[in-house]
Amino acid sequence: MLRLAGLTLMVIAGLCGCASTQNSNALGNSYTAPSRFAGPNPAPAAVAASFSTPQPELESDGQPFEPGDPALQVTDYIVEMIKTTSGFRAEPEFTDMGLWVIGYGSLSAVRPEATVTEEAAEERLREELVKVGNGIRGMLETVVLRREFSAMVDLARDIGTAAFETSGVLRRFNAGDRAAAAEAFLLWKRTLVDGERVEDPVLSQRREADRAHFLGLPPPEPKAPGGG
Repeated sequence: MLRLAGLTLMVIAGLCGCASTQNSNALGNSYTAPSRFAGPNPAPAAVAASFSTPQPELESDGQPFEPGDPALQVTDYIVEMIKTTSGFRAEPEFTDMGLWVIGYGSLSAVRPEATVTEEAAEERLREELVKVGNGIRGMLETVVLRREFSAMVDLARDIGTAAFETSGVLRRFNAGDRAAAAEAFLLWKRTLVDGERVEDPVLSQRREADRAHFLGLPPPEPKAPGGG
């Protein structure tokens, strides 16, 4: 049995479009983020060390959009980053929260007997990102760059759209403080292990990547498993 220790009730609530109340810090975020990957074997052993080089930034990645524009979609970089950090599962693995995970970290509507190809898993991932993007697009109150939106969608997929709506990332972004919004991504890299909040290496890598993409910076340097 795969034990995803970081899956909290907030994950389940996030799948239903609602989230439980979290303890807040100065930016209004919880220091604890749910993880689909935490556990004894969260992803292939080389995930952290083989963090892929992103595709070159396209001009459209930095293109400004009105927040409600349906043409605003997630960048390919975010898709590839999620695939790399989550790892691929052809068959479902059962978690101790009573949930199944398959493909590239997909949680919902997984049948125990299901199997998936890498191509189908990526298609499912992209569909999930579109759904999450549709869910948070209306929360944005100012012009947004495609890369900024993409980073926020990745965070919202991990923590749930309801938790994202109360996050410091969104609040600072809507207030026009993009620098503070970028730093707030880093508050969502901890998970619960045996009742204690600890930094999860996969979540840490993803939040660093989100922050860099949000700011249009080079990706973070690869880290060996265990943070070495």
